[in-house]
This record gives sequence, C-alpha cells and structure tokens, in this order.
Amino acid sequence: MRKALSDYPNLKPLLRSIDSLRGTEREAALQHALGVSQEDRRGFSGMNKSDIGEEDIGAMRQLSSVIEGAIRGERPSTLGLDLDGE
Repeated sequence: MRKALSDYPNLKPLLRSIDSLRGTEREAALQHALGVSQEDRRGFSGMNKSDIGEEDIGAMRQLSSVIEGAIRGERPSTLGLDLDGE
C-alpha cells in the first residue's frame, strides 16, 4: 500500500476527494476512479471526468489489488474484485 501511495502522488488527493462525497456520488466516483463504471461514458455530478486520468485509474487499481490481497489472504476461492469485467 505504501508503494502505491509513494509511486502515485495524486492518489492521496484522489482518495480524499472521493472520501468527501456521500452516498451514490461516492459510489459513482469510486467506480469511475477504478474505471469500471457505466457513468464513465455519460459523466456524473460527483466528480468531473477530466479529474481522473489513466494513471489515476492504474493507481487506484493497484491500491485495490493490494487491499483485496490483504483481505483475501490465503483463500484464493474467495470472491474478489472484477476490475476487467470477466
């Protein structure tokens, strides 16, 4: 987790921005930051689409993979994130 935060200086401000939102706006912003949202094509009120670039999406995906690995541990059969729609 520390590596992701140090490799991507925009990650902390992005996480703070998402954390400042509430309800469906927060959920939509998180999905957008991970690049998995239908709203990516339409836009939404929580965050401006231009606020999140490909590098930010990569950083969020790296961070989410680290968190998922910590939660999943040694249980590979446990359901996990489906970031690529598979």
